[in-house]
Amino acid sequence: MSSEYPEIANGLIVTGSGITYPGFDEKLPCNRPAPEKEIEACKHWLSEWAVKTKTVRRANSSYLYKHYVERWYANEPCPQFPGHVYVCNGAFIIAALRNRYTIVPCERGSLNAYLNLSLDRESRRFHEDWQ
Repeated sequence: MSSEYPEIANGLIVTGSGITYPGFDEKLPCNRPAPEKEIEACKHWLSEWAVKTKTVRRANSSYLYKHYVERWYANEPCPQFPGHVYVCNGAFIIAALRNRYTIVPCERGSLNAYLNLSLDRESRRFHEDWQ
């Protein structure tokens, strides 16, 4: 397996689409590696908005948070990532892994992950206004 695909545990791999299980086909477009630019954008969002919690929170998944990242860049342009508004689910998961968040698959076969992540009240209101 290529180092482009980080392993979480027990053979779970992260592709651009999200969490993938052993035996996935690397040649399928949905299983491409997550682009580094998207990972860096997610790391930037995590540093600005996220609060690491002691336990994994199951209220929101990586899929919702990746949309928060996209909306933030769409509404608050950042010189570091000009015009960059798409983020794949896997990029968010990898960014969280690199920032030492705990990653737990939402359920068997799910591409999405729960994390030990929360937003403070003001941050949550800010992001939910875009929904």
